[in-house]
Amino acid sequence: MKNKLSTSLLALFFGYLGAHRFYLDQDRKGYKYLYLSISIVGLYLTRYFFNIHDKFALYVFKPT
Repeated sequence: MKNKLSTSLLALFFGYLGAHRFYLDQDRKGYKYLYLSISIVGLYLTRYFFNIHDKFALYVFKPT
């Protein structure tokens, strides 16, 4: 059995990356956490660098 304190600290500080799942030998769940966090960060970076929210608003809400 793994140490509960170590697992809790990993979940607290690196839980968004799934570090606690890898520590508990639950690799499939850990990869899901990792994939989800990388996807969300990628979406935010794409929106930030390409200003997608501004262009979308111009197409949808065209001034008449």
